[in-house]
Amino acid sequence: MAVMTKRWAAAAGSAVVAVFFYSRSCGTCKELLAAFRDTARDAAASGARCVFVSHDVRDAFDEPT
Repeated sequence: MAVMTKRWAAAAGSAVVAVFFYSRSCGTCKELLAAFRDTARDAAASGARCVFVSHDVRDAFDEPT
């Protein structure tokens, strides 16, 4: 996780960072993730200085990260 955090920070620079933590097994999370991705797409299209990151809180072994 530390390596990913460093990459996110480097990519963000001085931009605003929005992070969405979700679980694939959560129905509400899936709905919110779709809205989060739409917002990210809209922000990119408008040239906003924002970085959007989503992270599934469960890994491939179904363990919390």
